[in-house]
Amino acid sequence: MVINDYRYRIAFGQLVGKAHLPKGLPCQDNSICLQKNGVTVAVLSDGCGSSTISQYGSKITVNSIAKLFTDDFDNLYDGDYSKIDVQLEKRKRIVDTIINEEINFINENEAIFEEYIEKNNTEYEKHLKSKDRLSFCLAALYSTLLFFAEKDGKYLLGRIGDGVLGAIVDNKLKIVLEEKKEGEVNGTIYPYNIYTFAQGNEMFYCDKNFEFKRPSPNVNISGVILSSDGCSSLFWYKKDYFHKRYSSVVSEIFNDVSQCDDLENANSILIEKYVKDCVENSSNLDDCSLAILVNPNFKIEEYVIKDIPKPVIKDVPDSVIVKIATDKVWTPEEVNKNLGLSDEDEFYIKEAGFAEFCIKYSLNYEDYLILYLNLKKKYLSSDNDTDLSEDKILNFLITAIREKVDVYKLIDLDIELLNLCENGEIENYESKNYDELYLNLVLSNDKDIGFEE
Repeated sequence: MVINDYRYRIAFGQLVGKAHLPKGLPCQDNSICLQKNGVTVAVLSDGCGSSTISQYGSKITVNSIAKLFTDDFDNLYDGDYSKIDVQLEKRKRIVDTIINEEINFINENEAIFEEYIEKNNTEYEKHLKSKDRLSFCLAALYSTLLFFAEKDGKYLLGRIGDGVLGAIVDNKLKIVLEEKKEGEVNGTIYPYNIYTFAQGNEMFYCDKNFEFKRPSPNVNISGVILSSDGCSSLFWYKKDYFHKRYSSVVSEIFNDVSQCDDLENANSILIEKYVKDCVENSSNLDDCSLAILVNPNFKIEEYVIKDIPKPVIKDVPDSVIVKIATDKVWTPEEVNKNLGLSDEDEFYIKEAGFAEFCIKYSLNYEDYLILYLNLKKKYLSSDNDTDLSEDKILNFLITAIREKVDVYKLIDLDIELLNLCENGEIENYESKNYDELYLNLVLSNDKDIGFEE
């Protein structure tokens, strides 16, 4: 297949990881690059390791999403993305496309699932106490989603689950999408999880675990690399522990693919030279998969660094944690001594878990306590007529940290909604109106995306 009629040269491939070979398991990763109808699309999916048949789910995922974007890119791209209903419609189509294809596969391949149920009968019987057979079969197809699509210099990209998407943006190679885990206890979210949540509330199609972005057409994306969790870490420059950036090997991959105008040759080079090396050197022995799009005239002038927060737990003395986590008033002298604030400041906190919250999220607790004090000054001052309390401001701060939004915007939104409620424009500020406006704030981070951190 000659691929020189499009803006990008493409390559993709996957190989089974060392951990699967002794178990006789196939590669559960799948990837694809497709050029059709003027669209170039790359999709990568990692099947859940706890299921022995998740390779079917990842295969369905990459094929169905590649077809969706090449068949209907314009409808997926067009519209006002700042509006919730537009976001919902696009996101729903992406997730539902995968789930509907998986349901069709289950209905057409009864033997595969009968055998799977027989081998996992104990788990199946427990599952049936609260759910049905179909949901058990769909869970067996758990797989992640990572995608990028381009047409006429317009782009769409997204992620559900792990894996990393990097891109050469205006000649700068940067990490664009990767799973944001807040701790090992938080498991990976898959498209089926989003679908399940959305059956109770369609707003879950806009869950933060589903990143879906439409970059500005003013940016120039000359290369994209999609990598599964099994090999992503092998592409980092390793000399600085608290910074993450791609190493020069990614430039070598782009260069090799950019010189191939035959897909079979490009795939062969990618697998034999790079994916095999990933399998051999992967510390977690996982399956490895890559999907590459690159313009033959690409340039990399800068490897953009992404900061990794330094853990602060060792820097927080136990005596300070006790002071923060107890129900007490800090005197001005204590504030000045512990936080370096002026004598007129006073800190009062009832939330016993706030110090632990800062530690869990690797936050600098001093910075966030100072921020809390500044919020109190702004919103509890005598000339600010708001129905807020110290506890409510603290809850807003914790919510803002967790959702990664501006806490000042969040509080101002709440005040605005209260005013709308008092004026009779909405019935209840905690109703669906509030959910939509709040969600719009969270999603506003994607509006003018130029891949700025």
